[in-house]
Amino acid sequence: MKLIQPLKKGSGWNLSYKINVNNNKITSAYGLNAVATAGSFTSSSLNKISNTTAQWKGVHKRGLLSNNVSCTATISGGSLQVT
Repeated sequence: MKLIQPLKKGSGWNLSYKINVNNNKITSAYGLNAVATAGSFTSSSLNKISNTTAQWKGVHKRGLLSNNVSCTATISGGSLQVT
């Protein structure tokens, strides 16, 4: 089993979380660390979507603007892709 930590930065926020991978399949997603460096998060959730996908979704509020933000980790062909 491998432990992988996807990282992503956006305008006014950054995050990381951990996923466990066994035989190129995601077994769990946990350990969310979402930080708003400007503004705040009004919602935040981390889920294992399938055996190959884990996703964090949040709403980042900065001033009067709210934006949906996300970080998706996908195992494909033995490689991790973070979008």
